[in-house]
Amino acid sequence: TKPQPDIDGHLRQASSRIDRGEYTDAIGVLNQKVRPHVDAAYFTKEQLEQFHVLRGRAIGRAERELLNSQRANHESVLAEFASAEHAGAALNGEDQVLRVEALIATERFDEAKDRIERLPEESVASRVGLRKTLIEEVLDEQYPKYEFAEAMLIELTQDPLLVVGDRCWATARRAEIQLARGYTDEAITGLLREMPRVAAAGANPRGELFTLLGLAYMEIGAVSEARKQLERASELIDDGTDLYAQTLLALGNAYEKTDEMLLALDQFDVVTQ
Repeated sequence: TKPQPDIDGHLRQASSRIDRGEYTDAIGVLNQKVRPHVDAAYFTKEQLEQFHVLRGRAIGRAERELLNSQRANHESVLAEFASAEHAGAALNGEDQVLRVEALIATERFDEAKDRIERLPEESVASRVGLRKTLIEEVLDEQYPKYEFAEAMLIELTQDPLLVVGDRCWATARRAEIQLARGYTDEAITGLLREMPRVAAAGANPRGELFTLLGLAYMEIGAVSEARKQLERASELIDDGTDLYAQTLLALGNAYEKTDEMLLALDQFDVVTQ
């Protein structure tokens, strides 16, 4: 005669808490009040779909907003969404974005790339950001996947949603790859070609391009030209940032090459500060 638990009520409660950003509480409701009943005869297909979707959504949003970066949590997101689809659920656009983020975090780069290309119309606004994150991750590997990153950069620069700041970012990443692989002349040519196209970008992104151009000129021994580009970069880049420090370090090295030791020391002093 014991009444059946209010599964639908618990699911609504968990969904409401997710909407309010109370992810830990939502997961608690799902685990403690819903999970024990998933194998019961009265547990419906629709309830099973919603259970897995809500668990994946809660864990995925928590990872995104709380910046936990726990691999096990990302694996759980993938498992929950896979179970939801297996049960017959159709994931919404945000859920599919959360899945891509989990794929990137678990280094499933090829699948992440494929999922990005197949995002539904409602999620295309996330496409550029996801591609940038994926490129950053493959370049941050112990053995960077340069060819994969370059292919992604081509897709990124052809994206109709690309804005000038993102184009600036893509130009910088391509130049970094070329410099890392020893293609210094190609890096210089590419940077010079793109500079007029990104003239409307913010000062900091444009400053990074001048820094990379200066580093490229240093590589080929064109110190005076490198110095000119690095000085311009130092005027554009925000003080106190890592990029600013890297720029001043390179500028100090350029001054050192021309025996201007006091100027070099001034740059190094700012870097240490």
